Amino acid sequence: MNIEKARILHLGTNDKFLWQAVDVFEKVNPGFNDVCILNIKNKKVPCSKKTNIKVLQVKYPQFQLPRVSSRVYKKYDIVVFHSFDSLIFPEIFAIPKNVAKFWVGWGFDYYSEISSPKKLLLPKTYQYRSDGNSKRKNNIFLKMTRFIAEMLGVKKNKCEAISKLDFFAPVIPEEYDMLKSSRKWSRFPDFLNWNYGTIEDHFLKGFDDVSDVGDAILLGNSASLTCNHLDAFEILARLETNGRKIVVPLSYGGEAYADKVCLDGGKYFGDNFLPLRGFLPISEYVKTISQCGFVVMNHNRQQGLGNIVIMLYLGAKVFLRKENPLYENLISQGFIISAVQDLDKNPDLIKEKLAKSDAENNKKLIIKRWSREASVNRTLRLIEAGIARSTSEEGGR
Repeated sequence: MNIEKARILHLGTNDKFLWQAVDVFEKVNPGFNDVCILNIKNKKVPCSKKTNIKVLQVKYPQFQLPRVSSRVYKKYDIVVFHSFDSLIFPEIFAIPKNVAKFWVGWGFDYYSEISSPKKLLLPKTYQYRSDGNSKRKNNIFLKMTRFIAEMLGVKKNKCEAISKLDFFAPVIPEEYDMLKSSRKWSRFPDFLNWNYGTIEDHFLKGFDDVSDVGDAILLGNSASLTCNHLDAFEILARLETNGRKIVVPLSYGGEAYADKVCLDGGKYFGDNFLPLRGFLPISEYVKTISQCGFVVMNHNRQQGLGNIVIMLYLGAKVFLRKENPLYENLISQGFIISAVQDLDKNPDLIKEKLAKSDAENNKKLIIKRWSREASVNRTLRLIEAGIARSTSEEGGR
């Protein structure tokens, strides 16, 4: 089969990462990419003259069942799952065996299988979660909904769904082994290297010539508990940041948690606390965070890689927790980064900008991995692997 004529269906939610992927796939395989969006909220979906887009409004997401007919899936050579959450993964049970099935992981969709809140949350954040859970324990409606779904047989098994995949592309390779070793699998998908976004088209379009960052501090990437904002505030407060802005992206995640972060952040840093609650166009977002010469990601898990890519390219000093597998991943590739744990021992780390030679080193490594050329080559390999798997399954029938 000609690689440029492989019919590909992209399954996902209406998210920027999906459109970044389709953009790259269209460069490799123009005119042969269709998109199916499972939509809970009535979010506006971009129109496209190049790509056929089907939107399915899901009224009862708690019922885990395929929403697309197997007849539709038979038209394709490859199906790509953009994330594998409870809304999307049941589709795999309707896809014929001879169609190659890829899962491009986002992190949130597999960390629930390989870790626990106790391991991912630091003390203050874990206490906040525990307090919230005690208030939600008596939600009878949620309990009844889950019970009805199980009784009707419309609650699918995610582990069984994973075993039906052909390939799994986690955000970083270390997470492939983490998920694979988390339990005994009847079958586990093969590893594939694929990442979202390119420097030229998505992350830094129009900002690739920024030569100097400010002295503000970027904290976290979203309104998710795993950012451990509440614990990070204590660390930063001890460091005496001397009136510098603390920029905190909170545009997606939990609203109640975002409110808590804003309340505590205001108490700690006053007018220097700058929360980003609304979604910003990428150009405006990059302009805002380019004020930050320092990035503190207080996660115990891999998260916020898009923000980290942008900031490493711009020359910021990045701090990750040592428990975060991304810490060792980046160091093993030659990136110059620091550990959050070292800030208490050496507070000057948050005051001195990254040396120019180290910033140039990081920028070169980002270009090597996230350039348009690198992304196109990864996508070519993905399609080639899909065609080979699809063809071998056809021959074995």
